[in-house]
Amino acid sequence: MGGGVEKTDEQLMREFVAGDPGGFDVLLERYRRPVFSIILSMGRDREIVEDVFQEIFLKVIKKAETFDGERRFASWLFKIVDNTCIDVMRRDKTARRWNAGGEEALNRLAVSPEANPDAELVAKERRELLWETLAVLPDVQRSVILLREFAGYSYDEISGILSRPLNTVFSDMHRGLKRLRETWPGGQIHVEVE
Repeated sequence: MGGGVEKTDEQLMREFVAGDPGGFDVLLERYRRPVFSIILSMGRDREIVEDVFQEIFLKVIKKAETFDGERRFASWLFKIVDNTCIDVMRRDKTARRWNAGGEEALNRLAVSPEANPDAELVAKERRELLWETLAVLPDVQRSVILLREFAGYSYDEISGILSRPLNTVFSDMHRGLKRLRETWPGGQIHVEVE
């Protein structure tokens, strides 16, 4: 890229769809850390995390032709991340190892289930409900929440990743959390917005 202007994600994706694999390589590098961080926050089994990461970017390749250049690439990508994480959590063979890692992120968002003999099952169901609830949010609100609460990015970093003004990121977070509270049983979602 030399000393020229850095290409937008949307330009790189259009180039990839047109047959330039270099566009995909740049996007993979730009989004490797945020995507990996989200997946890692949901599961501690490194093998599963790496498999999910590969699955996500294979989906990006397969679905590249469906990318609407009018949308932000980051929102489109994080929808794929979200849907893939939900799918993986539902797979019986990996659910135990996968779900074990999501407790910390879940506890940051939701009140912990009361102690009872079925606490592990309750926690698993709450994680699945959280992901399903996140899935109904508008793309950008979901992306902000995933990046902040699951990947641990600061609001400034999210602003840069999503190419959105900082105040807009705050607004997206506020609206997303409000919507989560409206749909979450008991409305008990706890997150501080700076």
